[in-house]
Amino acid sequence: MNAYELPRLESSLLLIRADANVKIGTGHVMRCMALAQAWQDKGGRVLWVFAEMTASFEERLQRENVKSVKIEGSPGSKEDSEQTVTLASKSQASWVVLDGYHFGVEFQTAIKNAHLKLLFVDDNGHAGEYSADFVLNQNVYARASMYKNREPHTQLLLGTRFALLRREFAGSRDWQRTISRSGARVLISLGGSDPENVTSKVLNATLQARQRSLQVRVIVGGINPHHNEIRDVASNAPFPIQVISDTYDMPSCMMWADVMISSAGSICWESCFFGLPAIVIDIAKNQRSVAERLHELGVAIHLCSAAELKREKIASTLDSLLNSPATRVQMSEAGHKLVDGKGAARVESFMSSPLRLRRARQSDALLLWDWANDPEVRANSFSTETITWAVHEEWFRTKLEDNSSKLYIATNPVGEPVGQARFDIDQKRAKLSVAVGKQFRGQGNSRTIIFQAMETLFQEAEVEFVDAYVKAKNRASLRLFAAAGFTDLGCKQVHGNSAVHFVFEKCVSRSHRPIGADT
Repeated sequence: MNAYELPRLESSLLLIRADANVKIGTGHVMRCMALAQAWQDKGGRVLWVFAEMTASFEERLQRENVKSVKIEGSPGSKEDSEQTVTLASKSQASWVVLDGYHFGVEFQTAIKNAHLKLLFVDDNGHAGEYSADFVLNQNVYARASMYKNREPHTQLLLGTRFALLRREFAGSRDWQRTISRSGARVLISLGGSDPENVTSKVLNATLQARQRSLQVRVIVGGINPHHNEIRDVASNAPFPIQVISDTYDMPSCMMWADVMISSAGSICWESCFFGLPAIVIDIAKNQRSVAERLHELGVAIHLCSAAELKREKIASTLDSLLNSPATRVQMSEAGHKLVDGKGAARVESFMSSPLRLRRARQSDALLLWDWANDPEVRANSFSTETITWAVHEEWFRTKLEDNSSKLYIATNPVGEPVGQARFDIDQKRAKLSVAVGKQFRGQGNSRTIIFQAMETLFQEAEVEFVDAYVKAKNRASLRLFAAAGFTDLGCKQVHGNSAVHFVFEKCVSRSHRPIGADT
């Protein structure tokens, strides 16, 4: 069991409320499917509630052993929220998940007024105000400033560490990409519906590429209304083009490709996971921020918006990228750093945990002084002397005012403080110390606190490594950090004591194979 496999207290029901159709596409339901799978993997049950759904996704729900219910009324309406609340209450759902731009403040309020726990999946702060227990924004541009108008209890899960990748990707985590010297294999995927038929425009542009040994695979969603036109273009091309309809085997396609041309939607996190260099097109207004940020980070080339597409620009950009292995290596490595495929497990772990994290405040001073002077804590510290109140008070005040120090308090469901985690930050590294109240020890709380505190730290600071030092005789803490996913770097002297140095790396790169021969 690692840091992302926290134990579930009991089998529980997750209710997901998300829709799919030609207009809104399939992105919302596909990422929620990843969360549903993570919930099932921990022994939970899932109920999917929808107002609109594609036939192919309904079939997938059946294959995934997910029960579904269709409700009446306009998506996001009062009738919608009332029916959702009724279903959640009758089924005794542990959590409700909302994912869709038609869900706003009133819908959240209805869920919370029914005393239900709520995860709100968001992309751009469209709701304005937030009362959910968790707000999840998996995008690379996600920032806490987008959610200033939120309730005190609302916690944020922000960034690509929480990118929701489905179960079919997990088995490929150890796969390594070979960067060919002269790329030829191109994957094209412009969304599940693509009502503006951007796919045909891109496909026609590839016919103008100078690289004549191209091999192309085109992913077409089951609700794409332009199947026939796309197949006509493919059948008349001077190189092989395979049109794949409504596939759920995206991993094999991404492993096959040298370059992908895609929309700037959730598929970007999948391509990052595989280190697949991409040319991205924002086919909707809400995708532009993703495309621009990925371009800035060197993960993808942002070509333009769908309305600005020019065949010549697509062809020349594709030629340039295929013929530049060094650029593709850089893009592949940058993508790996963003997405490790564990996002759904991280989100599920936060939801399943009985603990909640908050920043320490002045009123916590006496509590932390008592914890610090606990005989067991002092015995395992590198300085074993009792701490006076005057020294602690000054230290605590300094820590609260220091921007390079992060001090978190973990509380249980009734609001009792259970433990604390402190990080002292020095550039890209942070040193961790953790403590749990005496009555809460031996219950797995330490590992839960470490997990939540580190993920919160990674959202709030540009930290890449977390260090921890444990006395060599402190066997319980040695086991704790090993179980939490830290790497043992061996012993060193700390204040005259023999200590084991542990380190946790935020992003462990799955390096690709060296540039290989042309295939």
